[in-house]
Amino acid sequence: MARLEGTARRAMARLEGTARREGMAHREGMARREGMARRARMARRARMARLEGTARREGMAHRMRMASPLQDCWS
Repeated sequence: MARLEGTARRAMARLEGTARREGMAHREGMARREGMARRARMARRARMARLEGTARREGMAHRMRMASPLQDCWS
């Protein structure tokens, strides 16, 4: 009986441990997803602002900026 109780306790501890680990992983995943969404939103806002700016100052500067290699890491 004592032996069974021990194994049961051990099993419970193992389950609890995995649950905790899973919970942590889940929370981490949620945080990562939230961070990615926030980053995407910020990038979109920045891109919109840039587009508005280029629309305002049209011409050669706009073309030069579009041609710059920095532009395609943003797009």
